Amino acid sequence: MSYEEFEVGMRVEAVSDFTIEEMLPSPGPGRTFEVQAGDTGEVAQKLTAGTSQWLRVRWDRLRRTLNLDRDHIPMVRPVS
Repeated sequence: MSYEEFEVGMRVEAVSDFTIEEMLPSPGPGRTFEVQAGDTGEVAQKLTAGTSQWLRVRWDRLRRTLNLDRDHIPMVRPVS
């Protein structure tokens, strides 16, 4: 799926395992989170800055809201 096909409030599911690094405004590395195939969440925000687009997804299992950039977006699909 593409960025345009997602809507705020839409339930999503990971179709494969992937890693997201939490970016912090302080020096040093952020925490790394493993999203597993089958994990579900909800699109909290759709963001655009220039040509960049990303989704903020609130993951149920992780209890975190994390950014999905253009490399991660194809790894999720809507829950039917």
